[in-house]
Amino acid sequence: RFAQIATANMREPPLVSPGPLTPEVIAQFERRFKLFAKFMEVDDDIQVDVAAACFDDPAIQNWFSTSESTLKAGTMANFILELRKAFLPLGWKESLEREVFGSRQGSRPFLEWVNEIEAKNAQLPADSRLSYERLRREMPARMKEALHTHLILTPFSDAKCKTESEYQINFRNW
Repeated sequence: RFAQIATANMREPPLVSPGPLTPEVIAQFERRFKLFAKFMEVDDDIQVDVAAACFDDPAIQNWFSTSESTLKAGTMANFILELRKAFLPLGWKESLEREVFGSRQGSRPFLEWVNEIEAKNAQLPADSRLSYERLRREMPARMKEALHTHLILTPFSDAKCKTESEYQINFRNW
């Protein structure tokens, strides 16, 4: 069973249950911890200590104890980077990038496909994520042919969309 995150409210840090980490769990932890740290005004110099305490897995606790001085000397971003290096399989990032870049709409509804791509893209380290502009450039070649044709032939404005297909194509102010 994979690790999971529990967060009661913004006043408590996100807690990660024991189990193997996934890119999704680490990305969720990173986002939730940033919100918690901002909301609770956690000083930068103790964020790594607080973050390490959020993991209930003995292997992660042992890893932190062994590398504590190095990890505490770095930033929260460095902690997340080192966590990924230590607990995700080799090639995880490249595999996820292939999923994002190689994704095709197929028979799925457009928004379901977009949500899947966005979720996988969000699991990548910040410096590897595709911007919305890049996603919009990449997606037409991978969407259903009929929707792609509609995209090419239909002019869009910033006004409210009148139909579901206009909404779908107007993905993030397309």
